[in-house]
Amino acid sequence: MPYCPNGHGEKEKAFCDECGAATSAQPPANVPGDSLRIRSPQASATLHQHLYGLGAATPASTPPQLLKCPRCGRRNPEQESFDCQGECGRADLCLRHFDEEYEVCVDCARSLRQEEKKRAAAEEATRRELADWRVRAERAEKELAGLTQRYQRSETERSAGQEREHSLSEQITHWQSRAERAEGELTTLRQQAESSQKAHAQADKARTTAQNEAATLSKELAGWKQRAEKAETQLADLRRQMETAQKETTRLGKEVAAWKERAEAAESELAPIHRKQEEERQAAERARREAEEQARQARQKSIWQQIGIELVKIPAGEFLYGDSKEKRRLDEFLIAKTPVTNEQYSAFVDATQHTPPQHWEGGRIPKGKEQHPVVNVSWDDATAFCRWAGVRLPSEQEWEKAARGTDGRTYPWGEEAPDGKRCNFGKGYDIKNLAAVGQYPAGASSYGLLDMAGNVWEWCADWYDSERKGRVLRGGSFSYNATNVRCADRYGLYPGYRNVIIGFRVVLPPGF
Repeated sequence: MPYCPNGHGEKEKAFCDECGAATSAQPPANVPGDSLRIRSPQASATLHQHLYGLGAATPASTPPQLLKCPRCGRRNPEQESFDCQGECGRADLCLRHFDEEYEVCVDCARSLRQEEKKRAAAEEATRRELADWRVRAERAEKELAGLTQRYQRSETERSAGQEREHSLSEQITHWQSRAERAEGELTTLRQQAESSQKAHAQADKARTTAQNEAATLSKELAGWKQRAEKAETQLADLRRQMETAQKETTRLGKEVAAWKERAEAAESELAPIHRKQEEERQAAERARREAEEQARQARQKSIWQQIGIELVKIPAGEFLYGDSKEKRRLDEFLIAKTPVTNEQYSAFVDATQHTPPQHWEGGRIPKGKEQHPVVNVSWDDATAFCRWAGVRLPSEQEWEKAARGTDGRTYPWGEEAPDGKRCNFGKGYDIKNLAAVGQYPAGASSYGLLDMAGNVWEWCADWYDSERKGRVLRGGSFSYNATNVRCADRYGLYPGYRNVIIGFRVVLPPGF
């Protein structure tokens, strides 16, 4: 019984049906350690570098994805599988079915060997037949020579010899024709063998191209996965912010309803008191007139000046606007050097009884945060403050010119990338990361304005788009990245939205 030299056991045929190797009469004395049957993933990778790629790492120790072999049904890691480039075209075959001589599966290799064997047998039969015809031709020539001698010896035999000679000549012509046809068939078989070799070379080229394309697609897939993970993180942050805003809106609605009920109860209780108040009103009227006189003298100074808002003059002229850097022109205007602080906003709340920001416990500024920018204010809150202080919110173009100047710089300070010395950005979503105004003088704009990048988003007067559902925000915040602190970056939210990353600064319109 013949044996496979690669350790696949006894075989019934002249070739192993698993690896395609020629069998021998004696079993192998020492089965190679890299046999296809017992080959380890590391040995397989070393032996088949044309499958794994030169210098490629051996299959990973972690469980890889298993692929089912269509020939034997086994499941193997992707590194221990291959796609046949032969006639069958099967994919994900076990490496033990790989024929190293033909570099295809053992089935296709068996077919190729059988074809070569048939061609070799046909060539051998043709050569033998040609030799046989040549021997016969030589024998006929010898017989012709004998007949010639006999013709010379006998006139009677000459006639018979001539006939014999003619017959033999026809046989020679016949066998020579057969020999020429056999040579033609041998030439055809050789051409078929050359065509088979060319097809084998094309299959090798196709396999190499497929491996290169697979590597390229793997790199592209990794890049898209990273971009998808980053987008999912940003989406999760936005959803958390929306949930916080919705909870806050619900809480405020309940508080408004409760206060409304208390106010109605208080009005019914206050009716008897109103008469007494009328008597006291006349006395208070005199005091009021005296106070009004004092207030009139105080009002000669504007409210924004009284609460300490410092304005910076932005001269009229052209500037570069937006990412496309279009030329725009604005008249002269004044803009606040810093965002409105808690202390300045507190004066507005006290004077108008406006609802304070929700994180002010008891309606008072958190201790030590007087010079921090006021946050948790909506666009409507900011507009109400402006009406009271005699100022307004900046337009989007006014804000951008004040931030980037006239040279179209990327950041208020220039083109250098943001860092912890120029602005407050890239930190966690926690109000504790909010900084006081004016803490980053290195990030000042060309006009000397502070905090135009990072710390808090700043409301602007314009609508965000043509749908007129959201108002523009500029400047980025302490929890956003470097892209959002660019002078040209813009964001939009509905006017009633409040958040710990949103504040505002003011301008004094042209004609002041």
